[in-house]
Amino acid sequence: MQKNKLVRRFHLPRKLLLIFALPFLWYLGTLLFIIITGPADTANRADVALVLGTGILANGEPNPCLAARVEKGVELFRNGAVQAVILSGGSGEQRNARKRGNSMRQSQADAMREIALAAGMDDRYLFTEPNSTSTYENILFSREGLEYFQASSVIVVTEPYHSPRARMTAERHLEQDVQMAPASESPCWRGGAFGGWYLLREPFALWYYVITGKL
Repeated sequence: MQKNKLVRRFHLPRKLLLIFALPFLWYLGTLLFIIITGPADTANRADVALVLGTGILANGEPNPCLAARVEKGVELFRNGAVQAVILSGGSGEQRNARKRGNSMRQSQADAMREIALAAGMDDRYLFTEPNSTSTYENILFSREGLEYFQASSVIVVTEPYHSPRARMTAERHLEQDVQMAPASESPCWRGGAFGGWYLLREPFALWYYVITGKL
């Protein structure tokens, strides 16, 4: 009897260890999947580039990650890989603005348009989608732009950490052929004030999309 009690006491910590280890292994496996597959550049040629938005700083300026995404989209246009660029992203306060029944003056899409025009792009080849507040909405709300340009193929632009979730969302909800062109020079990927946090939280965002049926 005493021996059985000792055995049970020995197995209890192992069970607790397993309970804590499984979530860690799940997180680590997802993180490795993102790190390994995210940088893959599958872009060749497509009708349009779809640049996904990200946050605007408190002073109203686009953060460096947003600028890097736009620069990648402009680069694809200049190199002849795409014939037009869709810029997708609402304001960081867009969701609250919807509840109030009004809209924000400055959206991520508007900020990206300014960056693209400053880089020399012609406004005729730009389409702004200023209402989305998530990756899922980026993809869904950009359908109008894809129809406007009569696109049968699209290159999605975002950081490598974000590429797997963006790719899987686009492949599920778009009819067009989907390619990826990660903005690998972005500080959201190469580190700095933005990079680490975005990467570390992405496994949770990816699995949230799985659980809620967005992927």
